[in-house]
Amino acid sequence: MTLFALTVAAAVSIAGAQTPAGELAGRWEGRVTVGSQTLRVVLHVDAVGGATMDSPDQGANGLAVSGLSAQGGVVRFSIPAAGGRYEGTLADGGRTLNGALTQGGTSLPLVLSRVMELTPSPAPVETPPQPVADARPQ
Repeated sequence: MTLFALTVAAAVSIAGAQTPAGELAGRWEGRVTVGSQTLRVVLHVDAVGGATMDSPDQGANGLAVSGLSAQGGVVRFSIPAAGGRYEGTLADGGRTLNGALTQGGTSLPLVLSRVMELTPSPAPVETPPQPVADARPQ
C-alpha cells in the first residue's frame, strides 16, 4: 500500500450525508499507523457539507473529498480512487469518530477527534528595522 494511496484513502466526504452536515462540521484530527509510520490526518468539514482532508506529514493539504453516509451514529464512506472504505461510530457525545480504514484487504484503526478550537499558527515575528549609522564624516 503506497503512502499516497493511504492519504487518498483517509479522505472523507460529507456530501449527501444522512446526518446533518452541521453535526459533523468542524475540524477532526487523528492518526493512522502504517507499518512503523504514524501519519496525522486532519479532516475539515464545513456547515454545508463540504470537506477537505490534510495529511500534514506527507505535505498533502486541501484534498477534496466525496461520498459519505451517516445513519444512526454510524458513518460510512468509500474512496473509489484508492479502493478504500471507512466505517466508524460517533462516540463521546459526537466528539469522537471511532472506526477503521480498509484498503486492499488491510484494515487500519483510525480514530478522529473533533477539535473545537483551531490551533492558530504562530504569527511571524517581525524584527523592527535597525537604525542606520550616519556614514558622513563629522
